[in-house]
Amino acid sequence: MKEEEAIVEENAVKVAMMPKIVRNEYFKSCRQGANEAADALGVGLLWDGPITADARQQAELIRKWLASGIDGLAVSVENDEIVSPALREARKAGVKVLTWDADAAGDARDFFVNQATADGIAEVLSTEAARAMSGNGQIAMLTSTLDAPNQKEWLSLIRARFLDRYPDISVVAVRPTNEDEETARLEAEELLREHPQLRLMLAICAPAVSGAAETVKRAGRTDVKVIGTALPSACKRYIVEGWVESVVLWSTVDLGYLAVHAAAAAAEGRLKRGDSSLAAGRLGKILVRGDEIRLGRPRIYNKNNIDIAGS
Repeated sequence: MKEEEAIVEENAVKVAMMPKIVRNEYFKSCRQGANEAADALGVGLLWDGPITADARQQAELIRKWLASGIDGLAVSVENDEIVSPALREARKAGVKVLTWDADAAGDARDFFVNQATADGIAEVLSTEAARAMSGNGQIAMLTSTLDAPNQKEWLSLIRARFLDRYPDISVVAVRPTNEDEETARLEAEELLREHPQLRLMLAICAPAVSGAAETVKRAGRTDVKVIGTALPSACKRYIVEGWVESVVLWSTVDLGYLAVHAAAAAAEGRLKRGDSSLAAGRLGKILVRGDEIRLGRPRIYNKNNIDIAGS
């Protein structure tokens, strides 16, 4: 905790924004966009969160922010059952509440800033996995935690697509990594020992992709591929060397940028239920459907286009 930084003018709208884990490279990238939007809008931005995956710390910090006085709140939720009660308290206190990246219970927030629809993410990941495996074989899945709402939904939809479209693909294990690269590496080692016929690891949180790739590389298992959701630049060497088949991601900078724009607009009364779009600075008009604000479709990065992701 204690990552927050803010210089707030007396009458400025104050938005508190929380990632799942402040030291995660994915969320650090989101913070770049959040800072950019706050500067452009003249919003006072508070940024803080747990240093490990801990929903109870998230709830504790939300209540601390409420006591200090905020206008808008944007949270990437680690566990919806634990965090949602604190979000409801914020709404009851008159704070405009948004979730981003990972959602809470529908009655606990005003809007969800969705980086990409769950269906879209599941579609791309399941199709990429099937392509890499030629439609058959054993697959293991690595997630952040088993309780994270976005991860639960993605897992469910990916499994459903395998059953419906790729019946010869068998999911043999699902392992949590607590958003930690070293934990992912150790879990991947165990998966290779327990499932010698494993053909692919599908990692749906950023640290798990590089952790799994490092394990496969050290083991020299050229027969096992890795795909997942991660910063392309963080996985570039593994992609170039052939250990990671592909990564799927949206613009994390844009996600942070959009979350602050949406939180500020809601706090100022410029974004209300029933609106069909949101003017979001350099992103232009963003689609709003009910209580969901949609950033857009994810993009696939592989050997053919990884250079555009930077070094």
